[in-house]
Amino acid sequence: MARGCRHRTSTRRTVATLVRPSHGRFLEVVLPDRVADDYFDYLANWYAAQCDDDWEHEFGIRLQTLDNPGWNLQIDLVGTELEGQVLGMTRRDLEGGGWIVVAADGALFEVSCDPMSLRLAIHEFKQLVESD
Repeated sequence: MARGCRHRTSTRRTVATLVRPSHGRFLEVVLPDRVADDYFDYLANWYAAQCDDDWEHEFGIRLQTLDNPGWNLQIDLVGTELEGQVLGMTRRDLEGGGWIVVAADGALFEVSCDPMSLRLAIHEFKQLVESD
């Protein structure tokens, strides 16, 4: 079966149908209208607000995949209003086998999560920003 991703958009929701090449089954993910975009927009706006012709040359945001599988999101806090914010590492098991691990050491915010919890990972960062 071919690899790929097809998207269709309606006025209420966005549906992404992903082909899983290892067993040819389809996984359909339904995102409520604008919810996923709102989190990515939030992250993009936060990043843009930090850019001052210096910070972005040394610091930034990194998003990578994990082999277990999952996501790892790292956000530099140095040189931002969040520098010095510390969160002890916490792990939460989520419904349906999901998981998320969040920590901040004052210089770096880091969150790892299962493949379907990236929006929640960004939400965790948003909570840190709004708690300041």
